[in-house]
Amino acid sequence: MAEKLFKEVKQSLGKVIKKLENSPENFELSKESFLELDLMLIDIRNLMKSFQYRINRLKKHELFFPNINADLKSILEVKEYQIGSYKLNTTTRMLTRFDKSIKLTKKEMQLLAFFCKYNNVLVKRSDCLTLIWSENSYGTARSMDVYLCRLRKYLKDDASIYIINIHGSGYRMIS
Repeated sequence: MAEKLFKEVKQSLGKVIKKLENSPENFELSKESFLELDLMLIDIRNLMKSFQYRINRLKKHELFFPNINADLKSILEVKEYQIGSYKLNTTTRMLTRFDKSIKLTKKEMQLLAFFCKYNNVLVKRSDCLTLIWSENSYGTARSMDVYLCRLRKYLKDDASIYIINIHGSGYRMIS
């Protein structure tokens, strides 16, 4: 997207430069030539504004959605995560709070470990789905909703932990 826009700006600038290079040193532009150059410069300005707007949107997107290059193996390499008053052991799949322990399913543990790794970070739903379920389809999305409901239920005893849904964006676990 950015490369295409950059090429358009480069071509427009090239046209203006050629027009100026083909003019004599002491030139007076005819009214038509002046208007033509003026229109080219306006096009270039508009392209540059559009280019800057898209760059700013990309920067904001990266700010809110960090580039998650994690693989499940690297997330599960951490043997224990601390979430508020809970401890998640990725080896035994146990979620422990004080003397109470809950045995998690494989997917529950993977999803919770993912949220622990990216705690307080807005993560895209598609990142969760592709990382844990290896696909992003309607069925897996509904399955993920069920697992999120279960995780919220397990974590409800600690009021400082919650997983929020940001409509149209993704999820954030806050602890």
